[in-house]
Amino acid sequence: MPPRQREPSIDRTPEYEEFMKRLAAYHEKRGTTLEPEPRVGPRRLDLLRLYKRVVADGGYDLVSDTKKTRLGWRRIAEDFIGKSPHLPAQAFTTKSAYYKNLAAYEISDHWERDPPPKEILEDVSAKGGDLLTRTLENFDRPVGRETENLVNGDVSDAGDVEKEKTPKEEKMDIDDPGSTGRVTRGLRQAPPQRVLFQPDGAPSRQTRHASNHVNSPTPAAANVHSVMNGTHGPSGASLNLANYEPRQQYPLTLKPVTTPGNAPEFFRQKRQMLKETASGNVSKKYKGMMLPGSGFPGPNIYVRALLSLRSGIPEEEEYALHHLVKISHERGDKYQFEQFPGLADALIVKVLHVSSLFYNVHWEISYEEDIVTDSGSTLNGLTGTRNILQKLRSGVPLATNDDIHTQAFSAELGRITEAGLVIRNMVMLEENAAYISKIASIRDFITITLNLPRQSTI
Repeated sequence: MPPRQREPSIDRTPEYEEFMKRLAAYHEKRGTTLEPEPRVGPRRLDLLRLYKRVVADGGYDLVSDTKKTRLGWRRIAEDFIGKSPHLPAQAFTTKSAYYKNLAAYEISDHWERDPPPKEILEDVSAKGGDLLTRTLENFDRPVGRETENLVNGDVSDAGDVEKEKTPKEEKMDIDDPGSTGRVTRGLRQAPPQRVLFQPDGAPSRQTRHASNHVNSPTPAAANVHSVMNGTHGPSGASLNLANYEPRQQYPLTLKPVTTPGNAPEFFRQKRQMLKETASGNVSKKYKGMMLPGSGFPGPNIYVRALLSLRSGIPEEEEYALHHLVKISHERGDKYQFEQFPGLADALIVKVLHVSSLFYNVHWEISYEEDIVTDSGSTLNGLTGTRNILQKLRSGVPLATNDDIHTQAFSAELGRITEAGLVIRNMVMLEENAAYISKIASIRDFITITLNLPRQSTI
């Protein structure tokens, strides 16, 4: 696929060529230089389009007025150049291109007035505006730093001017090298020399022989003092050796280091522990870590029993009914349905399974208001099912032997009996009886139970 060609920046129409000829003649007559295709960023400006756009926006002075037209040149630059992270700089470049090439022409052609001289228009920067009212009398030409120094008289004759110093030379200037105070714009002073501490070697208590004499720092006096004390010569040296007392010895406190050489049993036990940790059971391997399912007690027995009963898994139902029978028997006076929402409904759903042992029907309880229960195996859990007997009789009876039962039949019948036993134990409490009497499904269950086949099994 060939690369996409960029659209030309300038539309060279006959109108454009005629405009550029008039503009070139105008600059030649004015004595200024025309840049026919100024570059701004990656594109070149179409002076005819730029001239029409600025004139349509009110002219150079209005576009440059930041109070009346905010970001006027930036919007023009964005339309001509496009969006760019350098849009503020490109906006000023666009303004400068218009200022140098089209500002004077705009005043003469559009406003039909005499433009300011080129000394205060093309020869100065494009900062500011007010070109229509700019004159030699009211225009303040920007003054450079050298010109300002000349006007203020800061620079004298060449012979009186001191040679300017470089920053390095200024830093080397020190007002007072011998002072110890802080020196500005100079090198840091060297710190004072450290004087090492020299202890006094003379004894703090004078001897009996030297009590009447004054120590002198001169060598001669030191020699006389040593002769008088009898410490000069070989006999004096022997006396010093005889009076020498060694310093008191202090025991060193050393920290023992355990190595395989001095503690082999310790390292043997350590290697054994590492081996057991790497190849031991899970409890030893992950000692101190809280594994999933451990480290927290979880829900209590009541919540576990309810969730197990709702699961529909035979093993879980046996676990739940075993504990519920025991709890309802031992704590029937405190175990209330109101404390465990959903328990009564789960028990009723379980005892309703008794019809599935003798009929080919599986009841489903619906709690929707607009449910139709005329046919099928759906029971109305809100108001009860009026045609429950017709639904039961329409079911196909199953062939059951009242003398020999299968293991699955006996197990299911036992779980249903335990669920009914839990209901029986709990309704002995008046609050539970009032609670369960308000459930419409309990009436459907009683109706189904009383109309089951007459067998010794049930």
